[in-house]
Amino acid sequence: MLKPNENKIIEECIDLVLSSVRRMPAHFSSSETSNQSFLLDYPGIDPVDEYEMAAQAWHKQPDMENEDTQIYCLKTGEDIMLGSYIIAQKGYPELSEAFMEEMIRTNLSFLQVELRKSMKEAFTKENARAYFEMCCGFGRGRIHQ
Repeated sequence: MLKPNENKIIEECIDLVLSSVRRMPAHFSSSETSNQSFLLDYPGIDPVDEYEMAAQAWHKQPDMENEDTQIYCLKTGEDIMLGSYIIAQKGYPELSEAFMEEMIRTNLSFLQVELRKSMKEAFTKENARAYFEMCCGFGRGRIHQ
């Protein structure tokens, strides 16, 4: 069970991640400082880390059963990777897995009921779970302590 201040840290990080203005995968988005960008107004992201995370999220995405599931899995993985990076950077790497679970729930909550049900089922499959865990670990691991 998380402490109230830990919940607050996770919620703030989710809000920050969701403020990203990217319209397509970070692998295909660019900014002034990075060829591959999450397009997040947050000064703490190292451009090299941002590039590496965008590439990793794109190249490691699992094969899903249809295009909609594929795209939403990638978007969720990118959000998890970015948020895990930020949480670790703020000094709370131990919260990255709890963040991952909450980010998945949050992204699913944006979907209509029928789509949410099928997406939730897809997200519990081994390949999607392994991808989300990889994204979480890679984002957290980019922070050089």
